[in-house]
Amino acid sequence: CSRITTNDAKNAIPKQHIRQIASCPNSDITGFVLHPKTRQVQCVLFHADKPSIHCLPVTEQQTDASPAHDLTPDIEFLQSYAASKPNNSNQDVSITITSRSLNDDLWVVYFQSDAGLAICGNCPSGYFLYHRQGHSDLQHPAVPTTKGAPAGPQPPSSLDPKKIRRLEKVFSPQPRLANYSLGSMIPIHVPSRDGEDLLCYLSVPPPPHEPNTGSSVRSSIPIPSTPHPMVVLVHGGPQARDTWMYSPVCQFLSTRGIMVLQVNYRGSTGRGSRFMKLGMDGNFATTLQRDIADATRFAITKGWADEKRVAIMGGSFGGYCAMHGMVLADEEKDDGNGGTLCSLYTCAVAICPPMVMGAAGHRGGFYGNPLVTRYWKMVYGDAVSNNVEAARAVSPLFHMYKLRYQKRPILLLQGEADPRIPRELHSDLVAAELQRYNLPGTYITFGDEGHGISSEANSLYMYYQIERFLTRHLVQNAIVVNEELGLEQDDEEALPVWVCGHTATIRLNTAYKNNNCEDSVTNK
Repeated sequence: CSRITTNDAKNAIPKQHIRQIASCPNSDITGFVLHPKTRQVQCVLFHADKPSIHCLPVTEQQTDASPAHDLTPDIEFLQSYAASKPNNSNQDVSITITSRSLNDDLWVVYFQSDAGLAICGNCPSGYFLYHRQGHSDLQHPAVPTTKGAPAGPQPPSSLDPKKIRRLEKVFSPQPRLANYSLGSMIPIHVPSRDGEDLLCYLSVPPPPHEPNTGSSVRSSIPIPSTPHPMVVLVHGGPQARDTWMYSPVCQFLSTRGIMVLQVNYRGSTGRGSRFMKLGMDGNFATTLQRDIADATRFAITKGWADEKRVAIMGGSFGGYCAMHGMVLADEEKDDGNGGTLCSLYTCAVAICPPMVMGAAGHRGGFYGNPLVTRYWKMVYGDAVSNNVEAARAVSPLFHMYKLRYQKRPILLLQGEADPRIPRELHSDLVAAELQRYNLPGTYITFGDEGHGISSEANSLYMYYQIERFLTRHLVQNAIVVNEELGLEQDDEEALPVWVCGHTATIRLNTAYKNNNCEDSVTNK
C-alpha cells in the first residue's frame, strides 16, 4: 500500500499489481471524472498546494467493452479560457466538471479561485455551459467541397477545435462580491521543529480602495512587507484539512486588515496515511499543537505577522487547539508572579470547543456512538483514554489559572443543544473559571443550535461578535464602519439591523469591561 492514495491497475484473480496509472507525491486522490455512459475513469483529481486534474491517456482508458475518450484537449481548453482574460493571466483556477450530458456534447463546468475571476465578472466563482466539439447546436462553417459542387458543412474532424469549443456563462453564486476588493490565499510550506513539511495557507489583505481584479491583487502584494495582525485559523477534525479556494471566513478577516494563517498540521487528511497517523495516539496534544505553534512562529520570523497581535481561532477540535494555545502551549514560561505565560497568542476565539478530554471527562458527548468512541480512543491514545491525570494534563479547563496574570481575552461561542460537546460539561465550566479568576472573556450561547452555529441569523450575529472582538484586540485604533448602515464597530450598544432574529444570550462579558453580566439579547 502506498502512503499516498494512487490509481492503480490490478487483476483481481489472481491478485496482481499491473502498473500505477496516476499519482501525486504530495496529495491523495480527491476524486475522479467518469464517462457519463461507460463510467470509465477519464481523469484523476488531486489537491496538493492547489487543485489539479490529471487526464488519463487513451491507453489507460481503453477496454473491450468501451471506447477510449481523451479529455486532455478539453481540460487544456478550459484552462486556457480561464487564463485568457488579462487580469487572470497569472491566476490559478480550480475547474470542476459538475455534470455532463449522456452524449457528452454539453458539460456544466464550475470555475473557482481564491479571489475575483475576470471570466466570472470579478466574482470568485461561476458556472458555465461548455459546448464541446461536434455539439448539434453549433453550425459548422460551410466550405466548398469540389469545383461546381454545392457548399456543405465541414466535418468536425477537420475543424480547428478552438473555433468549435465555446463556453457560455450561466451565473455566479456570489454576484455582489464583484463590487469588493478581495485578498489572496497563498500556499506556503513550513518546516516543523522535527523536520515535517507542513502545508499552510496565508490569506493576505487586499490593497485598500482598489476594485476586485483577481490576479492584479496578487501581483501587487503577494505577501505584506510589513507585519500585520494575524489570526491562526485552525480546522477541526483533527482528520480534516484546509484547501486552496475562496474562503468566506478568510475573506471576512482579511478584508478587515487581518492576515489569516491556516495550518494543515500532522493528523490532517489529504497527504497520505502516514501523515494522518502522525496525529493519532495522543499526539493531538503534543506534536500536533507544536505544528500550529511552529507555523505561527514562522510567520512572525518572516516579518509577516506582528508578534504582539496574533490571535488563534477555531471550531470543535479547532476550538480545542485555540484554547490549548492559550494555556498549554510549549512556549509557556514563568512570569515571576507564581504564574505561567503562554505568550504566543494575544487572544482566542473558540466555537463549541471540547475542554475536557479523555478519561477526565464525562461519557455523554457524541451521542454515545461506539464508532465515534473508538475513533477518539485512537486519537487520545491509551494514556489520555484511561488515565485521569494524563487526561487532565491536556484538558484546557484545568489550566485556566495560567491566565491569571496575563489577562488575555477569550471569546467563547456555544450551541445550547450541542449533543457532541454538551455546554454544561465544557463551555459552562470554562465560563465559571473565567469568573473565578476574574479573566477577560465573553461567553455567548445560541438557542436551538447544536455542534456549530448554522442558522443565518445566528451566524451573522456570531461573526458580528467575532469581528468586534478581533478588531478590538488586534487592529490598532480600530473602528470598523459599515457604510450602508452607518454603524461604528466601537459602539457596544449598537446592533446592525441584519443581526435581528438571533437566539444568542450573552452569559459573560468581561472582554471589554471589568464587570460581569448576563444579558439576554434574544431577538433584539
